Amino acid sequence: MPVHEIISMKVLLKKFEYRLADKVSVFVTFLIAINVIIVKIPIYRLFIGFYEYEVAKNIERSIHGFIIILGSIFLIKRMGLTKLSGIRLFRIASPWLLIIPFIYPMGLGYYNFSGIEWNEVDVAAISLAFLAILLKGLAEEYAFRGLLLSYLIKNLSHKKSLFKIICLSAIFFALMHIINISRYGIIDVINQVIAAFFFGVFFGSLLLRTNNVFILGIIHGLINFVFQFRAIAKNNIPEEPKYLYSFSDIIVAILRYSLFFLPLFFIGFYLIRRRSHLIVSNGQSKETA
Repeated sequence: MPVHEIISMKVLLKKFEYRLADKVSVFVTFLIAINVIIVKIPIYRLFIGFYEYEVAKNIERSIHGFIIILGSIFLIKRMGLTKLSGIRLFRIASPWLLIIPFIYPMGLGYYNFSGIEWNEVDVAAISLAFLAILLKGLAEEYAFRGLLLSYLIKNLSHKKSLFKIICLSAIFFALMHIINISRYGIIDVINQVIAAFFFGVFFGSLLLRTNNVFILGIIHGLINFVFQFRAIAKNNIPEEPKYLYSFSDIIVAILRYSLFFLPLFFIGFYLIRRRSHLIVSNGQSKETA
C-alpha cells in the first residue's frame, strides 16, 4: 500500500476518534445535566400544604427516581443497549456475587441501628423514606450502570479495556454527588464522592458478571438505607457547617474514606480479570466458554 494512502487512513482514523470522543462527551454531559435538572425540580411544593416537609420531600424523591428509571429504560431500548444493560428482570448470572455488596452495610449496620428508641420511630415516615431511597438507588443504577456504562462500552470498548471504561463511568457517577454540597457539609460530600466512585467501580463490574441492573438497584437502595437509617430515624438529616474545615481535615477525610472503600475497587478489578473472556460486541455482553 502506498505511503500516502497509509497516511490518509491514519488521518481518517484520527478524525473518527475525535468525532467519537465528541459524541461520548455530549452524551455524558446530557445525561448528567438531565439527572441534575430532574432532581432539582421542586415537586415537594405540590404536597407541602398536605404533608410535613420531610414527607413531602420523600414523595418528591420517589417521583424523581421513578422519572429517571423510566427515562433510562426508554433510552436504553431506543439506543439498542438492552442486552448489555441488564434490564431483563428475570435473568441473572452468578447470583452468589450479590452477597458481596452487603459486606459494608453489615459492618456499619450495628452502629446505625443501635441506640435507636424504637418505640418513638415513626413507622410510616420510615417506610416512605425507605421507598424514596430504594427508588433513588434503582434510578442511579439504571442511569449510570444500565445506560451510561452500556453506552460507554458500546462506543469505547474498541480502544479501552472494560475496567478502564467501568472506572470512567464511576468517575462520572461520583462527580454527580458534588451537587449535594448545598445540603451537606464538605466532609460529608467528600465521603459521598469517594464512596460513589468505589461502589461505582464495584457495581459496574458486578453488572457485567450478573447482567441484572434491577437487582443491583435494589441492593444499592438497601445499602443507602442502612447508611442513612440513623439520621432518618432521628429525623435529623446532617447539615454540617460549611467551609469551616482545615486543609488537613479534608486530606484526612479523603484518606480515611478511600482506605475504607478501597477493597471494592480491587474486588471489581478481580471480577473483571476473572472473566477475561468477556466479549463485548455490537452492543451485547456475552461470555464464551
